[in-house]
Amino acid sequence: MKSDADSIYTALTKAIAFATGVIIFLWVLFKIYTIVLLLLFAIIMALVINAPVTWLEKKKLKRGIASLIVFGIILLVFSLLGWLVIPKVNKELNNLISNLPGYANQLSKNI
Repeated sequence: MKSDADSIYTALTKAIAFATGVIIFLWVLFKIYTIVLLLLFAIIMALVINAPVTWLEKKKLKRGIASLIVFGIILLVFSLLGWLVIPKVNKELNNLISNLPGYANQLSKNI
């Protein structure tokens, strides 16, 4: 029969081993999370891009040319969004920077 000291020692050993395993798992996950996120992004992009490429293939275009057309449209959309959004963000950021001293003064008065 096991004594109470032996059972406590066994339970404590298992708890320490489990905690060590969890810490190692979290550390590895922390180290590779960017790779996992990049892989998930690539899978999602492949799934999203596959539908229009397949549709263009049915319209008698080769898969390579269809892929280039889809990627070109995606690049065009992102360029257009950047062209529309970046100047407004820049204007608001400059406005925030110029008003920041006033905001700091108002905050110090309120405190």
